Amino acid sequence: MILDSGCCLDLDKCLYVSVYARNLIYVAKLDKLGFNFRIGNGSFSLYKNLYYYGSGTLIDNLYCFNLDVKSVESLFHVEHSNHIVCKENSAFLWHQRLGHISKERMSRLMKSEILPQLDFSGWDVCLDCIKGKQTKHISKNPATRSSQLLKLIHTDICGPFDAPSFGSEKYFIIFIDGFSRYCYLYLLHEKSQSVDVLKTFINEVER
Repeated sequence: MILDSGCCLDLDKCLYVSVYARNLIYVAKLDKLGFNFRIGNGSFSLYKNLYYYGSGTLIDNLYCFNLDVKSVESLFHVEHSNHIVCKENSAFLWHQRLGHISKERMSRLMKSEILPQLDFSGWDVCLDCIKGKQTKHISKNPATRSSQLLKLIHTDICGPFDAPSFGSEKYFIIFIDGFSRYCYLYLLHEKSQSVDVLKTFINEVER
């Protein structure tokens, strides 16, 4: 980063966050690097070993560095830390703007004159597209069956059905033993009867 004084401020271990609209510099980090600040009247000056490095102005409650105009313009033509800072006619920039569409679709939009003529030379690999196509590996444990009768019971309620049974029931509840796979089925008029049917089932199987 070239300041208005012409001095170059090298920033190590920077983080790239695409959703941030501004570049933020942590003052404490500069302090650890030996820089000093003089703040007042809506501006600040940056020094190191009594040598003047540059200045900044208070804008929207943030102190903004005054940068060299030429260096700011050059930021839109170079790559930094594997993240491409694109020109307006960059195909990669429009690829991101349009929800990461394919090159073929962008070419069709260019032929239809919906998009301007774009430069594909700076487009290498889109990491976001690669991550979006990855699937999460989930290890599935094999199902284990119960080792004895009535140790594990599976149950479910179904209904209501449009056509009732001969006894006018519109629901049924099932109980399946996890060991023998034996199934018990009870017809219900209402879901509220399931508690009473559960008691009936427990009494029946325990006998």
